[in-house]
Amino acid sequence: MNRGLWMAGAVLSAVAASAHPISIMTGQALVRTNEVTVKLEVMVEDLMLFQGILLNEEGFLNRSDIEAAKEWHQATLIESFMIRDVEGARLAGEVVRREAAPVPPRGYEVGTLMQHFITYHLRYPLLSPPTHLTFQQVVGREAGMIPATLELEVLQVGMGMPEVVNLSNAGNTETIEFVWDADEGRAGESPAEAWQRRREERKQARMGITSYDSVYGFVYITDREVRTEILIPLATLETWIAVPRRDPFFLEVEEQAAARERLVKFFRGKNRVVIDGIQVQPTLQRLDYYGVRFTDFAMRPEPDRLSVGSARLGAVLSYSTKGPPARVDITWEYFNAAIFSAKTVVYANNETVQRAFTVYRPVFSWNNPDKREWPQIAVIEARKRALTEAEAAELAGVLVRNIYRAFDYHAEGDIYDALAHSVHGPLLADLYLKIRDGLVMQEQGGSMATVQEVHVVQAGAVRRGKDRAFSVVLTWTVEGTVEHWGHIHTRVNQYTAEFSVQPVEAAWKITAMNVTDLRRVRYQVRLRSF
Repeated sequence: MNRGLWMAGAVLSAVAASAHPISIMTGQALVRTNEVTVKLEVMVEDLMLFQGILLNEEGFLNRSDIEAAKEWHQATLIESFMIRDVEGARLAGEVVRREAAPVPPRGYEVGTLMQHFITYHLRYPLLSPPTHLTFQQVVGREAGMIPATLELEVLQVGMGMPEVVNLSNAGNTETIEFVWDADEGRAGESPAEAWQRRREERKQARMGITSYDSVYGFVYITDREVRTEILIPLATLETWIAVPRRDPFFLEVEEQAAARERLVKFFRGKNRVVIDGIQVQPTLQRLDYYGVRFTDFAMRPEPDRLSVGSARLGAVLSYSTKGPPARVDITWEYFNAAIFSAKTVVYANNETVQRAFTVYRPVFSWNNPDKREWPQIAVIEARKRALTEAEAAELAGVLVRNIYRAFDYHAEGDIYDALAHSVHGPLLADLYLKIRDGLVMQEQGGSMATVQEVHVVQAGAVRRGKDRAFSVVLTWTVEGTVEHWGHIHTRVNQYTAEFSVQPVEAAWKITAMNVTDLRRVRYQVRLRSF
């Protein structure tokens, strides 16, 4: 055999036997108020993989090739390792020094390449303390897409344990929040304990949405609907469907709007929901883009230019029920080569279940332990005698509560039928629109509140009319709630109105209503307890 061919085959065999299947780098990022300093450690073997350096006939990497590779890697590192600020702007950095043991004159033998390291020190100046930083690396991607991972420890100066993120040179991003005005700690707390407590407090405040790069789900099972809410990073979404844009790093408002139709089709085509044995098609209620600053996803964001590395999409899909469901089966389908699990919280009436959907466990089934039916709103019989003043005031209060109970139904026709038990004539359509509009929370993107309580605060003097008819001024409060993303938004409004009530076909009904005062009493946001 030709000696040259034999030697080439031997060298290739040695490389195959010793080389790592992927490049594995490690690093630390120290975040201060005025700078980020980064230390990246690279194996000599990685330089060989990235640059295709050939071994000599003795199975060694020549010293001159290694030194040249160090320089090349240093020159490309600032471009291939990226840090972006809260606005998505890339931080300008520089390599301030390089550390490595001297290379022997003969170079390194192929079997020892993983034992030798080069450490690069980088510095990224900051103009102000960062609130969020997004990390990304594409080291070696130009060299034939050699797989390369970076395990990066990110530590905020003065805090406890570091955040550990794993970055692939496929380009995934990881975003981390930094808090600089936190409290100084409680009595007896160590700095590490204070840091851990603050981290848990932030986690609770965000209902567990602590990662900018994970897929989250919230599932609500109510008498009127099954609702799924999916929060997904844009970068993850694009492993299924592209969102076209001019700048690969930013998404403009008009580009967000242009992609809406395609995204609606995508989200409506995922997940299988079966209610009482029947597969139900969803209605997409909301599709919102969120930037890095957003923490309360129940609020509708204002359209804005977004950094692709930290942008997320929130989709809310509703599956209508025909009444309180007896059984619900949900098959989670947001899985592919890039995503294997989704952290999910299921709220089934008053039951809360934390669940991680995975490719191996994609189905959640729920059986209703409470065999409830739709509320029955009875007709109030008008007996053939005049009511006392106390009875008339109480009757008016019951009719007002019945009006709101009608909106426990979902379909417009069912609501009208329930309202007709307590309202008569042209007032029926007018009252339907007024009550419906009063239950809409504009701050929640037009979501209709669920009425929790109607309380009559005060009843004025009763004025008598013909044939047992009467009028009375009532003041009452309505407490309504809207839930999204684990947050309960509660609003209490107070109304004052004059009602006219009379017997119609042997039943007491409201025939006229004039609202004289409306004010908001309370608005608050709280978290659903686990």
